[in-house]
Amino acid sequence: MSAFTTVPEFETFLIRVKDDHGLAPGCGGAPQNARFIPRNFLNEERLDPTRIASYVATLPAPGPRDFAEWDEAHKRYLKRHVFPAPPATHDYRTVPRNNPNVCPETFRMPGARPAFQTTDFDTILVRLVAVEAIAELSRASEDRIFSLGEQVLGDPSPHNPARHELSGIFEDAAAESQHRPIFAAFYEDFLDELRDPANPDWPNRLRNRMGLYHISQFSPGGLPRHVFLFHYKVRDLPRHLGEADRRPIAIPVVIDHRLFEAFCPTPDELDWGHALNLEDGSDEEPVREVLHLFMPLQVDHLFRVGQVTTPVSDDLAAARRDHLLWLQLMSGRGNYALAADADLLR
Repeated sequence: MSAFTTVPEFETFLIRVKDDHGLAPGCGGAPQNARFIPRNFLNEERLDPTRIASYVATLPAPGPRDFAEWDEAHKRYLKRHVFPAPPATHDYRTVPRNNPNVCPETFRMPGARPAFQTTDFDTILVRLVAVEAIAELSRASEDRIFSLGEQVLGDPSPHNPARHELSGIFEDAAAESQHRPIFAAFYEDFLDELRDPANPDWPNRLRNRMGLYHISQFSPGGLPRHVFLFHYKVRDLPRHLGEADRRPIAIPVVIDHRLFEAFCPTPDELDWGHALNLEDGSDEEPVREVLHLFMPLQVDHLFRVGQVTTPVSDDLAAARRDHLLWLQLMSGRGNYALAADADLLR
């Protein structure tokens, strides 16, 4: 059952637009992909009532008139409750749980349903980042940043000048970043792709399996796209003040990020988020994804540099169908998402 059944005006809007193929342009690809956004809200089951109340308070009454009005309200919610703007003196490593100026609502609510808090601190997470995004924030050249990454991995010595320069660029990027929750996946889910450092296809495979639809031919400039892969242990994550033996890690829900076609919420029975695989017809189980508190990029965590070279499908319908079938199988619920996505699943 959708978490928004308690908000009938908004749920009525979602049902009205879930089959609209001309809903709005998305981050790229076919325009009809945008209809998957309201479907995700209808499929969402994990929201805490307090978070629903915060979200609904930003919506126009008696509900949005169209997608544009909804998108604006959604952005207001994120700015107020999920993308904090901490003061310059804020130490990202220790975040007071009850301070909304530094801690997103994602990690403050009693019902945030953290995926784990005391699991092995040596568990390794990975994060794939477009170098273009680092360049935009730092105002450094994308080609220069990528070259520095290659130099750092080629010579990991602490005395390598490239290391110092790249660290400064990361600091500049962090200073301009919103302290939004960070998506991450699990290193062990990508052992086949990352076993051979010389494998040139690992960026394409990780982009697809992580569902990073924005790193594609739809980006300005098209393909190829430079990417950095970061990996770090759970022990390295920021923590709540006074909780040295715990790390706040949450399962992603639809109001933790911008409206995005290639995201799917997971059934209530599952212990993790699961990323939508952009590769049509894949028989691979979806990889796990989580959210953690904002953490600046670190040179010590740079693991691979590469290029995404392959396009993604314009139409996400087939990938979404395959993903929902996997979620039904893993949760043991053959009716999950059936109401919202009947056209894909029947």
